[in-house]
This record gives sequence, structure tokens and C-alpha cells, in this order.
Amino acid sequence: MKHVTEQGVNDWQTFLFEVKTLGGEAVEHRAGADCMDRYYFLITDFKGNLEWSIQEDVALKNAVTVYGQENWRFVASKVAGRGASQCKFRWSDYIDSAISWNELEDSNLTRAVDYCRGDFERVKYSFPSRTLHALETRWKYYICPRKQFKGYDK
Repeated sequence: MKHVTEQGVNDWQTFLFEVKTLGGEAVEHRAGADCMDRYYFLITDFKGNLEWSIQEDVALKNAVTVYGQENWRFVASKVAGRGASQCKFRWSDYIDSAISWNELEDSNLTRAVDYCRGDFERVKYSFPSRTLHALETRWKYYICPRKQFKGYDK
């Protein structure tokens, strides 16, 4: 804990090395990211399932711009109180999904929902780059009210 206070929460590999050097047998087979996760879950004021603030969304966008969509642990280290899986879920299901939908995809989604009779598990196969949650959310809150379709709510 002293190292984290002095060095900040961005240098987890050094933290892990120092703990191992001091005889920390409990961390022998751990990675720096494991220490980061434990710190966020047990020590800090971890936010769990609380709503995301605008500041957190901005921090997430900035971190994804710097680190990309492949290293969610580094991204999460820049969004205080959020874990890697939370950042990945928020990005893929809310931020990235909201940014990159276009009219062609909306049209294809409408046809796919009609063809699959509202079975989004089947619709998902037509949209490999979208999550199931993103498809359902786009349909329920954007396309369906706009086009006034009925009968597809699950």
C-alpha cells in the first residue's frame, strides 16, 4: 500500500517486483494487473455498477485513443475506480456503438429483426462487430420508436 501511495497506481509491475523482492509469497504467480484489480476491488472506493459520469466517459475515450481497444487493463488504469471489464463493456456497448451506427446498419438491423422475428441471438450473426446488448439497445431505443414498430420487445 505504501508503494501505491508513493508511486501512484500506474506502476503495477514495479510494485509487484518490490513485493516479490520482500518475500511476498502470496504474489509469486501474479501479474501486475492482478495487483491493480485487487487494489481497485478491495482497497479503493470501487464504483461497481454505479452509473458512469460524463468525466469518466471522457477519460475512457481519451484512454482508448491512447491505448487502443486491445489493452483494457491499461485503459482502466486511466479511469479511476473502474475495472478492465467495465471499461470494455462501456466502450463496446455504449460509447463506440453510439458513435459508429449509420443508416445502412439501421436498415440492415430492421430487416434482420423482421427476418429473425425478433430473436436477437440470431440477429447477432449478421453483425459480428456488434454485441448482443448493442443490437438490442439500438433496436429498442432508437429504431423501434422512430419507425413505430410493435411486437419485437423482449
